[in-house]
Amino acid sequence: MIKKWHPLLAAHEHPTGHWTMLDSRDQAYGSIVVSGSGYLATDATGENVGRFRTLKEACERVHRRWIASFGANGSRAQAPVQPELYEADPDADTWESTASASALAARFAG
Repeated sequence: MIKKWHPLLAAHEHPTGHWTMLDSRDQAYGSIVVSGSGYLATDATGENVGRFRTLKEACERVHRRWIASFGANGSRAQAPVQPELYEADPDADTWESTASASALAARFAG
């Protein structure tokens, strides 16, 4: 039984090697992709969060960036979810990439 929540629990893998961080309303707030010998993390706006050695660290950093975006009064500007990369499948519990493989490779090249 899990006694403590961790940002890793918000990461949903699909396709293999690509995790999407989802909030409680199933809105994407970041993504993580296996890249070389580590993990490349970006936030919902597409801004690079960094490269990390472990998936756990990448999830923590994306989550911290998302929490920081709320500001001092708990409000924030709504960040785009990048619908060109992720569209919800109403018949499934996963998110699927709708971009071409070359577009995804170019987006996460670094």
